[in-house]
Amino acid sequence: MGYTYTVGTGGAAVHALLARDLAPRLVGREAERIEELWQAMWWALHYGGHTRCTSSAPSSRPEA
Repeated sequence: MGYTYTVGTGGAAVHALLARDLAPRLVGREAERIEELWQAMWWALHYGGHTRCTSSAPSSRPEA
C-alpha cells in the first residue's frame, strides 16, 4: 500500500485514474508480484504524461 494526498485539489482526477485506468488492469492479479503490478500501472499511465495525477494514482487506494 502506498500513501499520497492532494491537499484539497485533484482528488477526483486521481480517483478517476484509479477506477478507470488502473483497477481493471490489477483486479484478480497476485498482490505479491509487486514489480509486475508496478510495471502494469506505469505503462497504463505512461502515455498520459507524468503529471501529479499520474504520479499519485499508483500510490493511492481507490476507496480513499
